[in-house]
Amino acid sequence: MTYVRKIKKKSGTYLAEVKSFRKDGKVKQKVVANLGRADVLAENGLENIIQALSAYVNKQPGNSALKDISSMKELARVNYGYAAYKKLWSSFGLDELLSDFALKVECDFPNTVFSMVINRLLNPSSKLFHFNTKEKYYDLNKFLKLQDLYKALDILSEKKEEIEQKMFDKNVNLFNMEIDIVFYDVTTYYFESQIGDELRKQGYSKDCKVNDVQVVMGLLVDKEGRPIGYELFKGNTSESKTLIETIKKLKKRFKVDKVVFVADRGINTKINLKEFIDNDFDYIVSSKIRKLPQRTREKVINREGYTSLTGAPFVKEKEDIFEYKVMDHVNVVKYEESGKKCVAELDEMLVCSYSSKRAKKDKRDRERQIEKANEIIQTNNKSALSNKRGFRKYLETPENEDSLPVPTARYMVFSLSRKPPPQRQPVMLSS
Repeated sequence: MTYVRKIKKKSGTYLAEVKSFRKDGKVKQKVVANLGRADVLAENGLENIIQALSAYVNKQPGNSALKDISSMKELARVNYGYAAYKKLWSSFGLDELLSDFALKVECDFPNTVFSMVINRLLNPSSKLFHFNTKEKYYDLNKFLKLQDLYKALDILSEKKEEIEQKMFDKNVNLFNMEIDIVFYDVTTYYFESQIGDELRKQGYSKDCKVNDVQVVMGLLVDKEGRPIGYELFKGNTSESKTLIETIKKLKKRFKVDKVVFVADRGINTKINLKEFIDNDFDYIVSSKIRKLPQRTREKVINREGYTSLTGAPFVKEKEDIFEYKVMDHVNVVKYEESGKKCVAELDEMLVCSYSSKRAKKDKRDRERQIEKANEIIQTNNKSALSNKRGFRKYLETPENEDSLPVPTARYMVFSLSRKPPPQRQPVMLSS
């Protein structure tokens, strides 16, 4: 490849024609011709030289005339990039799979579904908008009808589990897919219509909306991000309830022997943990030190019994400290059943860790919040108290006078269920 290169020297900037080539596995450059100093060339008609060279090139055999495209306008644009997805679609044999379910419709069911998938990937919109703009995809939607889109959705809903099972089997064959580790997450889809039904209910959405009817969807993917399946729930279903039902179906459909649920504090309530145990699930969840009994908190903060870990990824600097210890713990759960108050004890292990690096960060954050709290006190800015987070927890008010935080070093605690070790490879679900 030949190109023009600027070469800067003390006497000025020069232009040279340089050829790039590869030798012994390395890219090298060679100067083909020195064109001269850039400012001198510009003064002596560099533009005329370029035009003369272009005219010469156009006269050579095999070279088409160079055209001026500055005045050209776009009349139409079509999308053919979906061809990459078509290759993946074909490798999974989805045309053959979907053809088995196309008995109820007269349309080309596989292509209709593929058209909706491409629209969802490249330009998410309603089925009506997709139909009205179908010409934007090259050679894809020639015979697409609006009613075919809606009919296809009915079939997909009816045959959902069959399609998921066959897709899973195909993944196993193509990629040796395993479900030793499964990730689970929940999202919500709201509707502009305020009219609810058996599925669409009012609930608190992931977009912090409370006035729209919605449905809740739980999605399962493997450790490579490939989907395994999904479940739809009523819009007012809590996240923990979706999880229990989804895992039950997962165990039944894919014959899973052991389930270990891994999650953050968002789903770590005592009643949720009890439901996990009642359904023969194990769990690993993060815990708040302040929620533990006083005697347990004292054991966590007591540095005795901690074991130091060195080297990456725990410690990067020599002065850093990372320590952990394991403690037995009994989690007492109080609940009601058939109108009666009951108590259950969950045998757990607490894995406690201390990080000097995180402790320093938390100290800096804490000092900033305390400084902000002092500013509020000095200015007597009562309107700032409407903020329920951050600095407010360092201000003593009638609402929080008994819950002022005690500055401590940074400790993290995880609760683990205590059960006999699994006989097979466990499934870990992460929310």
